[in-house]
Formats: sequence, C-alpha cells, structure tokens
Amino acid sequence: MPITLEKLLSPTAETSFEFLGETVHVTFAPMRYTGEMQDFAQRLSDEQSVERDAIADLREQADELIKQAAKGNTGDLDRARAAELRANAENREVQLGLRDRKALRDSLASNGDGNGGPPGLLVAWDVMEGRKPLPTDRKTIDRLPDLFLQILFLNLARENQPDPQKAPTSDEP
Repeated sequence: MPITLEKLLSPTAETSFEFLGETVHVTFAPMRYTGEMQDFAQRLSDEQSVERDAIADLREQADELIKQAAKGNTGDLDRARAAELRANAENREVQLGLRDRKALRDSLASNGDGNGGPPGLLVAWDVMEGRKPLPTDRKTIDRLPDLFLQILFLNLARENQPDPQKAPTSDEP
C-alpha cells in the first residue's frame, strides 16, 4: 500500500532551547522540514549577519563625516550626507526586522499559512498563556515576537541537520 503524505509528515520529535532564562520545550514534525525551509534557515542566518555588518558600516561612515564636519573641514554637506547614511541604516534595520516574516511564520505554524497551505513544523509546546499552552496555529504565531520565532526556527533547523557522528558508513572505496 502506498504511503500517504499525511503519514509521511506525521512523525514527531521533541527538543528544547533557552529563551529569556526559561527552557522552552517543543514537539515538532521533523519530516516537514523541507529543502525550502533549510534554504530559508541558512539565508536568514547569513543575511542577518551580512546586513548587520552593512548597517554598522553605514553608521561608522556617518560618524566619520560628523567628526570631519565638527573639525570644520567640510560642514553642512558632510552633516547632510551623515544624516542620509543614518537614515539608510535605520531603514535597513527595519527591513531586516520585516524580512521573511511571512515565510518564518508559515514554516512554524501547525496550520501553515492558515489558508490551506502545508503544515509547519510545530506540533505542540509549553509556551503558556495563564495555565494553558498556546496553540501552535498561525493566528497565535502572529502574536509572538519576531526574535522568539527566529530563535525557535533556527533551533528546529539545527535539530534537522544531519549528525556526522551518526552518518552511515559507505562500503565504497
């Protein structure tokens, strides 16, 4: 009998991670971790690092221009350019914060995008509201802070990386 997609995506695993000094326990469906999600995790990590460096560089350039203007070497032109660089840095920070929000939430939410898309990685967790665990659906995911969701996703992505210590050995020369 052929395997159904539902059965293929149903096995679960458990993991935990630290956030704000608390341990968060998560049940997730590792077989739902697709190549698209893997690419997203790598891109999220790489882009954040590169973008943070670029933002820091813009701020350093702005600071240098302000120093030059303060010495009386250039004046208003450098101040205007410094303001432009700082505005660019702030805009890039906002964009960094917004980037891939939908994909992140779709990848995590137990009901995917909430509109019939494929289910995300989450099955259950011990994130509580009062004494009740929060659902892992898209509506709930949308209420949570981006930083928490990014850390959660990156932890689940790490859980889905192959362990070289457990890799099967090859009999080929």
